[in-house]
Parts: sequence; structure tokens; C-alpha cells
Amino acid sequence: MSSTVDIIRQSLARQEHIAARRGKCLGRQTRGKNAETAILIVAAGKGERAGTSLPKQYESLAGQPILRRSVRAFAALFPNEKWPVQVVIGPGQEALAAAALAGLALPPLSPAGRHAGIGSAGA
Repeated sequence: MSSTVDIIRQSLARQEHIAARRGKCLGRQTRGKNAETAILIVAAGKGERAGTSLPKQYESLAGQPILRRSVRAFAALFPNEKWPVQVVIGPGQEALAAAALAGLALPPLSPAGRHAGIGSAGA
């Protein structure tokens, strides 16, 4: 039986592989001079079902928070754009997000709205 960390590690490896392949296609075929692309990463979950000390997006995987890995993977698809990635965080997660994303050139973090907490756990 795989642990949560093993499952996340496998998922990230697949996402990085897909992102790398898509980046090659986007660079050659679909990116026009006036094209604008934005990536929204919703990292507002509490991670209660994972049973970890932190929400999953802030847990470390191979020495880096999962959120940082996700932002870097998506930002690499659009290296010439100033802010291709916008991160939405949960209430009270400002310090965790700031630590996880320290040094990355990102626009200000967007806190989730008043209805945060209605996520996959409520599905």
C-alpha cells in the first residue's frame, strides 16, 4: 500500500513530464504574439484527510514544498512572461505560503474568499 507521500511523488513526476512535453508544443505551435496565459494554482486546502502536520501543499517532497514545485513547473512553461502563475491560499496560510515560495517572482498571494473550507473534503 502506497503512502500519501509516495502517491503525491508519483503524481508530481507525471505532472512535470506532461508540463515539459506541453511546454515544447506551446513554444512552437500555439503561442502567438498577443497570446496571454495565466495559471491559477488553488492551494487553499487544509489537508485534514492526509493526516499530516501541515496542509499537503506545504509538505516537503525531496527537499522542497509541493506548492513550490508546482509553481516552478508551471512557470517554466512560460519563461518570458512576468507573472504567469497566481497562487490562491487558504485563510491563515500566509506565513506558510511565504516560506514555501520565498525567492520566487510572483504577484501577491490571493487569499481564498469567505467560503473557503468548502473543498474536496466536502464533496
